[in-house]
Amino acid sequence: MTVRLNFSTSQDTNRWDFLAPDSQPGARIEISGDSRSVTSDNDSNVSVTFSSRGSLVAAGGRDGAAHVWSLPSGRELLRVMHSASLAQVMFRPPADQLVTAGDDGHVRVFDIPRAAVVADFRCPDKVVSVVFTPDGNVVAALSADGSISVFDFVHGKLLRTMPGGEAAFNLAISKDGRRLAAAGGDFAFAWDLTTGRQLLKATHAASSETLTPQQWIVDASISPDGRFLAYAARGHKLAHVSNIDIGREVTELKHDSAVAAVAFSADGTKLGTGSYDSTARVWELSSGGELERISHPGGAEVVAFNSTGSRFAAGGIGGSVSVSETHRADRPAYFDLPSAVRSVAFSPDGRRIAAGSVSIHNSPLVRIAETGGKTLRDIEFHGAPSIDKLFFLNSDQVLAQWSDKFFLIGVEQSSVTPLPDVPGKKQIDPSGKVLAVQQNGVNKLYTLPGLQQTTSLPGSVPTLLRVAAEGKLLAFEKDIPPNQVFVEIWSIASQARVSRIQLPAELTCLAFNSSGTVMYTAEGEDLQAWEIPSGKRRLSLRASDDIDVILPDPSSAFITTITHGQLTVWGGLTGSRLAQLPDSGYIRAATFSPDGRYLLAGYDERFAALWLWRLGDLRDEACGRLSRNLSHDEWARWFPKQPYRQICPNLPAAN
Repeated sequence: MTVRLNFSTSQDTNRWDFLAPDSQPGARIEISGDSRSVTSDNDSNVSVTFSSRGSLVAAGGRDGAAHVWSLPSGRELLRVMHSASLAQVMFRPPADQLVTAGDDGHVRVFDIPRAAVVADFRCPDKVVSVVFTPDGNVVAALSADGSISVFDFVHGKLLRTMPGGEAAFNLAISKDGRRLAAAGGDFAFAWDLTTGRQLLKATHAASSETLTPQQWIVDASISPDGRFLAYAARGHKLAHVSNIDIGREVTELKHDSAVAAVAFSADGTKLGTGSYDSTARVWELSSGGELERISHPGGAEVVAFNSTGSRFAAGGIGGSVSVSETHRADRPAYFDLPSAVRSVAFSPDGRRIAAGSVSIHNSPLVRIAETGGKTLRDIEFHGAPSIDKLFFLNSDQVLAQWSDKFFLIGVEQSSVTPLPDVPGKKQIDPSGKVLAVQQNGVNKLYTLPGLQQTTSLPGSVPTLLRVAAEGKLLAFEKDIPPNQVFVEIWSIASQARVSRIQLPAELTCLAFNSSGTVMYTAEGEDLQAWEIPSGKRRLSLRASDDIDVILPDPSSAFITTITHGQLTVWGGLTGSRLAQLPDSGYIRAATFSPDGRYLLAGYDERFAALWLWRLGDLRDEACGRLSRNLSHDEWARWFPKQPYRQICPNLPAAN
């Protein structure tokens, strides 16, 4: 069993991507019994959970093993080997004791520091799901026969049994411990846990008689305040949300394939969903809008938020668990274009943007706009089918590239001038000021847009990959059979190799920071940052899938990656996952503003968007639109669960 985590510790020296069983865990417990139900050849995770303080992660599998790891060290504190397959692991509040439930019909509670069993409850059939009230004094267990057993943990006795549906899949409990939800196959149920009274029976079919097991409801969740019930069903692309008090459905959230899992955030404003469309998603319930999308090849079958709602975990069919830590982004500008946007750029002063598209006449089109949202020019030209890349040379000149052809665009005059062709393999510096050309083993550098040759690097050298640092460095790829891959970096000034870095696998993507002091390489979903010229690895991280684009911000404080059209921002020193843009479409191109404040993204869905992505910038933007701080009444309305504070230090206090 391996639990995959897509964030890192605050210390880059302790970077980790995976939690795996230690060769010597801190403690180990063996539960004896009939082991025939254990599938030792299948260690897939069936359950993953955070402790209340977020300092522990537990995972359980079909092989009967439950693991508890500490965060951020990744040390395995406890391993419990059961004689039966597990259906669920959780932490008993508020003591953060490990709870396991499985095919032997037992619900067990373990004290982690003492590595001891502190409670053992027997149910009438295999235990499918278990929940505790927030005070930890009452436990409810759902058995495979559909019945729900409610136990008094303190006195160790059965309080009541409630009937369920034709099948049994999971339980969920409200934050106050008063309401219980269950996925029972033909129906999703809501119960009053104190009295045992049924509050709601919900189904997506005209009647339960029309449902087959291939359409059964397989996951249910209840909002923290107990007002809403969400559920997912087999073969059904919608996640359903019902209001328990009024007894009717209020929201449907659509995936591209069957939804397998649902979970409410801690404040009840968001719903996490997992689907067999190879994604896990986070939705805003008030609007039904999608906030985040995480790739899970094969599908995501379990989802969960941590106690504060700041992290979202999703378990994939392959046995991996991704954990995202994201912040909300704001979109201050939006630009509709006639076709997909494949290239974007900022002017050096950060005041203008360029977006490359194709006009209704099937000709390249460059839109020049201000970052405030005002469109200045739509410049259409001929000589190429589309635009691959755009570069601002200054606020009035834009360089457009298609394949080996270059065009100089004058913004104020709306002029377009094709540049002369230079034979050879070409690479352009990200600044747009230098062109490197490799031909017959000789590498020549030219200024742009004038195409004046400045220098050359003679001799037989490997494949040209990139020109960096405004033409000061050239990077080459060199392969040594059978499977060694190197990147060699040469200085133009000294005409000598300054660094030679061996990569862990075949290179799929490469980028430099603007000064040429850090190189970023990707091999599939794995990314590394290398210091130049020392060749020391600064960090490594793992994305959710193959990385298509690497984009460092100008200060090298952040790295952006694009994976299957989804854009994620990582810490440039730690590799920690900082933000992910809301899923507004498939992103083809992106760039940071010169100050790193904005991200400009171009989408397949025929638009470009400007995003504020850092939490501090979002706060500053909000404060810039206010004349005073929020009053106590306004704060209570918008942030009911947080203590009052003045978030805009430069604004007067509210009356």
